[in-house]
Amino acid sequence: MKIQGRCRNCSRDFPVDLLLQDPRRQGRCPFCGIPIDQEYGALLVEALEQLEKVGTAMTNTLKRVESFGPNLELDAESVLAPIRDALRAREEASAKRKATEVASQALGTAGMAADRGD
Repeated sequence: MKIQGRCRNCSRDFPVDLLLQDPRRQGRCPFCGIPIDQEYGALLVEALEQLEKVGTAMTNTLKRVESFGPNLELDAESVLAPIRDALRAREEASAKRKATEVASQALGTAGMAADRGD
């Protein structure tokens, strides 16, 4: 499964596996080079690798069983809703962290300017 991501710094979309391919650039935006996660880079790379593997396994399993159980109908929402909920919660947490980082940087910059007398 190919998962798409977006850098909150440069707003460019890219396949997440670009974060994983080059060991020298792992965890960095392939366009602007900023670390996708300042604090948990190795864990991020590991989690993204795992997420792509699980997605591929789930897709392959669904393909394998598509001809089984002619009297069984799978409710797509029962599969997709928990994934959507988890993605939404992750996006909210990520947006909060980004806002906190930006505010912290702004305060740091303002504090440095005040110290210089700007």
